[in-house]
Amino acid sequence: MKRIAFTFAGRQRTMRNQVIFVRRLLALGLLDEWHIWNFARKREDEQWLQRTFAEDVVVYTFGKSAQYVPLRNAAGSSARILLRASNDAQLRFRLDSGETVEVVFGASNNTKSILRTFGPPSFETVRLPVTAESTATLELFDDNAVEVEIADRRLCIRLNGRTVFSPATPASSFDALEAQTGNGSSGQWTAGDPQAKVRLFNTGLKSQEGFRFAYAHYANARFHDAVFVKLDDDIVFCDVDRFEAFVKDLETSDELKISSANVINNGVCAHYQDRAGYFHRERFGFEYPKDGTCGRLWESSALCERLHRYFLRHRDEIIAIASGQPANTELPHVDRYSINFVGFRYPVMIMMTYLFAMSKAKDDELLMSVLLPTAFGVRKYVFNHLVVCHLSFYKQDETLDSAGLLEAYGSLY
Repeated sequence: MKRIAFTFAGRQRTMRNQVIFVRRLLALGLLDEWHIWNFARKREDEQWLQRTFAEDVVVYTFGKSAQYVPLRNAAGSSARILLRASNDAQLRFRLDSGETVEVVFGASNNTKSILRTFGPPSFETVRLPVTAESTATLELFDDNAVEVEIADRRLCIRLNGRTVFSPATPASSFDALEAQTGNGSSGQWTAGDPQAKVRLFNTGLKSQEGFRFAYAHYANARFHDAVFVKLDDDIVFCDVDRFEAFVKDLETSDELKISSANVINNGVCAHYQDRAGYFHRERFGFEYPKDGTCGRLWESSALCERLHRYFLRHRDEIIAIASGQPANTELPHVDRYSINFVGFRYPVMIMMTYLFAMSKAKDDELLMSVLLPTAFGVRKYVFNHLVVCHLSFYKQDETLDSAGLLEAYGSLY
């Protein structure tokens, strides 16, 4: 089975350790791919994602949106993109000579392709007339190879090996490569190495709308043999040595299930950890949250920090206790729990996509931990042997010394 981790990203300050330990999992062959979904809420985080993972990206565009989505920001003289769309796939980039070029592949219901050039002042205001046209069209239901190259004072744009446009230009490079689709068309644009292990996904969507699209992406049949690991962007520690056991348990199980890692700073996990003696040197007394939601830990910055500091002081002891427990603890069937770090197989993606379509609930955590077990009988477990650390819930963030905790966890790497 292919092993795919995905993160709904991304806060730069919380992802530092995650970038390190996930890349280590990839290097050790314990993971096959890591998909980073750009759902950043702050401009600086968006820029960090684009800068850090710029080499290999997938961009999805939608006909209902007039927004261009970034493909590549770095300057260069050539680019190759794989494109799937039915019509009106628009590629835009800025030449170092000051002009901006827009190419529309499959314009007018996929009957032609057109080229437009914008001067610097008019780029944001007035669309200039078509500069050139071509009879080149898109191949439907297949990848189309798009190539952009500047050489010998000429801009060359190719589609599936055929030169579509080749205007003379004083430019030597281009940047700000962006994509969009129009007239009801949706597009998938893949830039960089098609076999890359780490890939950034840009959709222009945010929050639950973006999450819903991501689950639907993985419901495609090409992922039928995959095991997925979903981790929050503020997972700041992962016991790499026991990750293999976590995934193997999913791969070899004779039942379809959802497994949570043994998460430090997760209300449900904390109750079971306390009962098992993880924190015997300090009296926490973590209760089982009513219906699995909220609870004292969830709402308390002070309790969150005490827990993290305890783990940092007694990490090896806690991991040893966890490793001596039975592998799985089954969770109450209809209670909710925080899906900070969970694993499951492909059919769960099908079920999640169905529930997103059929249910009024749009919260992926509620769908996965409550509605999916109720509707399909999927069972839920904590896999005790894999310990990970989740930094904080939003209620804890109000007064939490997150900078100090991040520095402490950073020292582990």
